[in-house]
Amino acid sequence: LVVNIADGDGGAQAVEGLQEEAGTGRAVQRRRKGVVGDAACVEVLRANAEAQAQAIRGMEQARALICATCAAAESAEAVFQEGLQLYGEQRFSEAAERWGRAALQQHAPSHAHLSDMLVDGRPGVARDVNRAFELASAGASLGCAHSKGALGRFYLWGRGVAADEARGLALGRESEAAGSCFGQHVVGECYDNGYGGVARDYAEAARLYRLAADQGWADSQFILGVMFEYGEGVVQDDAEAVRLYRLSAAQGHAYAQSNLGTMFMNGRGIAQDQADLDAMRWARLPARSARVAASARSLFK
Repeated sequence: LVVNIADGDGGAQAVEGLQEEAGTGRAVQRRRKGVVGDAACVEVLRANAEAQAQAIRGMEQARALICATCAAAESAEAVFQEGLQLYGEQRFSEAAERWGRAALQQHAPSHAHLSDMLVDGRPGVARDVNRAFELASAGASLGCAHSKGALGRFYLWGRGVAADEARGLALGRESEAAGSCFGQHVVGECYDNGYGGVARDYAEAARLYRLAADQGWADSQFILGVMFEYGEGVVQDDAEAVRLYRLSAAQGHAYAQSNLGTMFMNGRGIAQDQADLDAMRWARLPARSARVAASARSLFK
């Protein structure tokens, strides 16, 4: 070996130097291992931070979507309420336009109300049974109790769809159970006419029509008026018949307008002197409504 062992101290020093150098190498190696470990930790921390940032962005996007959905729902409800006000003012075409807009935003009750308006038409709104059926079906698919009742009528009548009285009654009962005037009227029709396999019961029909009429349902007001005029299921009462016909006629219901005009001309339920003044006005309304409906272009083709 080149090392001079005779130089004990020197040789020892040389050996020690080699050991220190070797030790130094191990230390360097250990440090290098530590650097690798630190880098891995930094990478894990960076990945965790990025994952947290993504989660926060996701929550913010979800909140924004919820807020946008809520804002849209509030907007649709506001448009629907505006339609109700316009309808009450007999501005039927404007009400139909508002409900059409709200329906496009998936506002379920708007489907039912617009459907009902289009079944028979109103002054300024053309009759469109097919569109009415589509609206009721779409609203029912959204779980709307009003729309289910509206859809039940189409199955009872076989209008826009093959007649299915059992299905009509089932939809009506589901709607009625939720307190909807649409369902109350449908089930009332079943008892009134013996539809869906139920026994005819005028008293029960009148009770259900009354519930719907008290909620402002024009068809129920009209039919209940007929029942009071002829004493079917209720005690005959011309004054009550006139009151109900008035409520229905004010909603553009042509048959109620016609019956009201007849009551006035015959002086039934109203003083004769007023009858002479009112009869001509009310008797002309059905013809006018029919002309307007026939000439008006459907808003929703």
